[in-house]
Amino acid sequence: MSSLATNAHSNMKQVMRTALVGVSPADQLMLKGYLRVLLRLEADLEWVPANHPQVDLLFINEEFRASSSVKKLLSATATKPVLFVKRDSDGKKGGLHSDLLVLPLTQLTQLNDWLMTNIEVLKDKSSHHHRSRPDTTMTPQPTPQAAPAKPAEIKPVPAQAAPKPKEATFDDLIAFMQLVSLRSEGVYELLINGKRAGIASLKRQRIWLSQNVGELDATWQLKKVTDKLPTDESLDLFQWLWNKAWQNPKPLLPLVSDNQTFKLRYWPKPEDEKNRSDLLRIFTALEGGPRNLNTLADLADTSVNSVKKAVAGLLLSGALQPTTYTTLTSPLTANSSQQVKGSANKVSMTGQGTDGARPAVASTGSALDDILARRASGQAAQPISSSIDININAASTAAKPAPSAAKENKRGFLSKLRNKLGL
Repeated sequence: MSSLATNAHSNMKQVMRTALVGVSPADQLMLKGYLRVLLRLEADLEWVPANHPQVDLLFINEEFRASSSVKKLLSATATKPVLFVKRDSDGKKGGLHSDLLVLPLTQLTQLNDWLMTNIEVLKDKSSHHHRSRPDTTMTPQPTPQAAPAKPAEIKPVPAQAAPKPKEATFDDLIAFMQLVSLRSEGVYELLINGKRAGIASLKRQRIWLSQNVGELDATWQLKKVTDKLPTDESLDLFQWLWNKAWQNPKPLLPLVSDNQTFKLRYWPKPEDEKNRSDLLRIFTALEGGPRNLNTLADLADTSVNSVKKAVAGLLLSGALQPTTYTTLTSPLTANSSQQVKGSANKVSMTGQGTDGARPAVASTGSALDDILARRASGQAAQPISSSIDININAASTAAKPAPSAAKENKRGFLSKLRNKLGL
């Protein structure tokens, strides 16, 4: 048993908050598996954005160590423990080397010791750590997608055994957009549903498609390869991504929070003549940011829905400021799921867009998923089924502003009575 799991009878668990920056979905799954093996009885794991004020540990892709956005992040979190993550090509040299964690790991002793020494919330467990050194030998992983094998003597925890589907956590799209925004050197293949659809140069902002690409979905990935760039005709990657997102922004809308602020870094060329003037006003307002969706809608004299759709396209194409991408996180977290389960029988009827229309939210396939997406993006939920008990009278009464004293005096007895009864 892991030394981090020897204190099973502790009165209260600590919460260890961890952020992942630029780490591929496959490596994210592997890291989460390692930490769950080590901390399953000692601390609750919480995955937070990199700019969270109480983050305890940051995992950052080694490829982005020299990027300006990561340097800025590190200067802002100088006192926080950081491990840079890299995958070894032969899969046999995994281990911890100073601040570099090479995956996959063949044993967890080094990582276990490092966590106990460097993570503040775990330091009070150090006495148990020194009493019993764990048997943390790990089986090498055959493929990047395979989950890390757990030691045979540790039984898996049922509540944590099955990872969420990628389409529900947005991990692929988040990693995709973080890579695009960095414009890194090298050649990357575009994967859609695990199949190659083309290769791209992020630095040169060019893409060579090998097949017809349909609408954007949550399975898009970028993977670094050793291929040479073709010499035939290519497309402008920046403009191509903008067009794809503008044609189908639905998978991206849950990632655009109403309360977040955005600022433009690069301008795309709007090809939609019908909406061109609106988009140019939105881009102009974004360039003077950072501003939230409501402020942008007011400045551009358009609806919040139109602004949200434009921001989604800019997000995918890498057109926003770097800080936007370092703080991206999946909106469908375990916490939001628990909140919905506890209040699924009472849905608030409040929350309108600035243009009087209810904010548009991408449907993820079911009524419950729709509520999750709306709550994660800070929007009110629509009524979705007659089986849900909606307290209409209470909601409508709460939405009405209190009348002024002068107006109250002018109102008759029946009017006052109707107001009190919520009629």
